[in-house]
Amino acid sequence: MEDRVVQTVIRTKPRLKVYARAYPVTALAPKDAQVNRRIAFAEAAKKAKGLKGLAPDGLPWAAHFVKEELSGKTAPKELKYVKKPKWLEELEKVKASMELLARICARAPPPYAKTPPKS
Repeated sequence: MEDRVVQTVIRTKPRLKVYARAYPVTALAPKDAQVNRRIAFAEAAKKAKGLKGLAPDGLPWAAHFVKEELSGKTAPKELKYVKKPKWLEELEKVKASMELLARICARAPPPYAKTPPKS
């Protein structure tokens, strides 16, 4: 059985509620597009270093720069995950099975081969 990471969630409003749920897969192994957006977020927020107070729009400076730079932006298309059609996934499974079978057959001696005498 594979290892599962469990996250404990504590909600306090409207009443106390505690439960466990599966930890999000992308929190431990983010997709390439998520990594790209997180880096862009950090770079935008770093521009606020040393600035105090609020920006003209009433937001803290870091939030102002993030909003200004990332509004409407998405990760590049080559980084986004594209779901394969079901038939292609099945074909890849069959191909992998055939390759495994070929490797197993290549290692096994032919059924008509004589076994070497034991010494």
